[in-house]
Amino acid sequence: MSDVYQVYLIVLILIEFILAGLSIIVVRKKPYFGKTLVRLLVVAITTTLAYIMFIISGKETTASWWDTVYFVCIDWLTVFVVSFVLDYCKDEVFRQRKWNFIPVLLVGLADSLMMIILQANGKLLDMSERHIFSGNVWSVKLFWPYYIHTAFCYFNMIIAVIIVLWRRSKEPGFYKNRYMAIVISLIAAVVVNALCYSLDFSIDLSIILYSFVALVVCISTMYIIPHKLRERTLNGVMEDMNSGICCFDINEKCVYVNVRLIEMMAYTGCEMTSDEITGELVRKWIENGSILEHKKCKELRRFEVDGDLYYLQITLSAVMDKGAIVGSFYEVVDQTEVILKQEAELYKATHDKLTGLYNREAFFEKASEELHNFPDRKYYMLCSDIKDFKLINDLFGNKMGDDVLKKQAELIHNASTHAKLIASRINADKFAMLIPVDGFDEDDFVNKIKQMQLLTEGSIYKMHIHIGIYEIDDIEENIQSMCDKARLAIKSIKNNYSLHIAYYDSAIRESLVYEKYVVSEFEGALARGEFCMYLQPQVKADGKAVSAEALVRWIHPTDGMISPGKFIPVLEKAGLIHKLDMFMLETAAKKLAEWNAAGKVDKKISINISVNDFFYIDIYHKLVEMVEKYKIHPEQLNIEITETALMKNFAENIKVLEKIKEYGFLIEIDDFGSGYSSLNMLKDIKADVLKIDMLFLRETENKLRSRLILKSVIRMAKDLGMKIIVEGVETEEQLMFLEEMECGMYQGYYFSKPIPVNLFEEMYLNI
Repeated sequence: MSDVYQVYLIVLILIEFILAGLSIIVVRKKPYFGKTLVRLLVVAITTTLAYIMFIISGKETTASWWDTVYFVCIDWLTVFVVSFVLDYCKDEVFRQRKWNFIPVLLVGLADSLMMIILQANGKLLDMSERHIFSGNVWSVKLFWPYYIHTAFCYFNMIIAVIIVLWRRSKEPGFYKNRYMAIVISLIAAVVVNALCYSLDFSIDLSIILYSFVALVVCISTMYIIPHKLRERTLNGVMEDMNSGICCFDINEKCVYVNVRLIEMMAYTGCEMTSDEITGELVRKWIENGSILEHKKCKELRRFEVDGDLYYLQITLSAVMDKGAIVGSFYEVVDQTEVILKQEAELYKATHDKLTGLYNREAFFEKASEELHNFPDRKYYMLCSDIKDFKLINDLFGNKMGDDVLKKQAELIHNASTHAKLIASRINADKFAMLIPVDGFDEDDFVNKIKQMQLLTEGSIYKMHIHIGIYEIDDIEENIQSMCDKARLAIKSIKNNYSLHIAYYDSAIRESLVYEKYVVSEFEGALARGEFCMYLQPQVKADGKAVSAEALVRWIHPTDGMISPGKFIPVLEKAGLIHKLDMFMLETAAKKLAEWNAAGKVDKKISINISVNDFFYIDIYHKLVEMVEKYKIHPEQLNIEITETALMKNFAENIKVLEKIKEYGFLIEIDDFGSGYSSLNMLKDIKADVLKIDMLFLRETENKLRSRLILKSVIRMAKDLGMKIIVEGVETEEQLMFLEEMECGMYQGYYFSKPIPVNLFEEMYLNI
């Protein structure tokens, strides 16, 4: 055999090995239609080997049988081409009608048997040698049965081409290319085979093309076409993504940008490929070590274009290959809508709806952050208060009240031009502000207050605004405590209409400290017996004591005598006065029991009841309990209550007093005339004693009018069946005047100041 044929054979053998290797890869990696393709490749290998054996055979008989095997393999090669095409196209029609492939199998089987039988009888091929290219090859004369075989094979190939073309026509344009390699390969194989036989080639060149076609079909269907489809699919996905994508190679050269990113760059004015973005993120990426640990870094960027805000979330990620970085890509997500919505919701949660200022909770948080961010800077805490703000709503309506609050918020926004001011509407008409000391202008604030007062100018209501200021000296102090101190400063000028601004000072601080001291010491002092009862006699004009008023004194072991004016208001404010009142009640009841035992059953003690007693305890049952416990008469224990105490929750308090009076206690009205509803109160309360303070008759320009009023009150009390006690009598002149009016009972320093119980007993009871 010549060198040409040897080369031909070597090429064929190499192709067979390649096909064999591909068949192994297909079986391992492409299970979904790999088996069909493997069958096709195995038949192609067998066909090629049969043809090789045919052309190298030295005997005519052997050559004719290998040629017959070759023809049989061609039958099954075309049959498996149809099978592969049906599997590859996977059309619903063919999946539901698998029986369509059965006739092809039957005809292929019949044609194969026919050729084998005819060859056995010598009626299929006529072999002879031909000299070509300095070598011998077999020349084959074909009989008529061969043409049935040829027609069957061409029919299969044409059917396969038709199926592929038909399936391709039904696919979207995106998928049409996946069928073209098969169509072109099949048509090329048919054409070359037809040319070889029509031109009477000594060697069937189509066998080479068959092997090449098998190789092309395998590579294109398994690798090239899926890769292109995958690439096109990914491109389509990235183009339709809401995220912008920008890819870079290892040299930071941009290799891909999708349409979405281009749109974002257009409306934000941002260039993703610029050093401003990429360089900065890469530096942070490397510096933070995240390039090796997390393979990505993320950053939110804010852009402002023509007054519009945009927020882009930029994520830089590494492209890795076997542990090495081979590139990077940016994913850019427009978070504008999400962040603006979150900011709107956060604004609603942290701001007052009416004024737009921070609400209470947000103000406390922001103020604390500001103080801790600038610990070396001095700050003021300001609180404002509109005196009797409820009257604005009552007189002018709620809209006017809202307008006042909005105007105040507007003025607060513009109150400081030198420093940042954090402001809040913390409650109703109460505003709070945190401002640096060097940014506060007192004159400016006073001018703003005067502007506010103009809102109600010319009406029956004149607005008064006060501001309390506390200079912060400890940033760790509770913000609420800071506001409380600023409000304490307001209280110091609450009734001063000429002052607008007050500072929390040492006096207020000392008062606050003292209040805390009293509250903390009270319970222990009460348990240790530091509180005691003093008595101030209530006498007739001749100085004979009829009764006494019980007054509390605090004898502190280190501070000595503490005036009631210093601790009683504190206990009232702290809600502890009822405990002291109950101590005085039991002390008085116990003392009356001792006097009764000594034969002084005609003596009485008046005890003071505060308004808190009506809220914190059942005062009626407490009084009854003491009378029964110490077995005294209720008329010996007079209940003294102020007009102002009664006016709070008046209707309910009157009911309690009526029960107390029905039980037998005597009711005394103290400080009559100090309120504004005294006469109205007298018609509802059947009190037994009316106590009038001599402060009512202090020297004034209206001395005569005051005496006339006092005379009328005394006459009215007597007409109502009430006894009169005038307290605060300090001079003989006052006593003479009151005697002329027949008051009858007196109390004051002219007779005696409050004295210890034992001294009272010695002076007035001879005990």
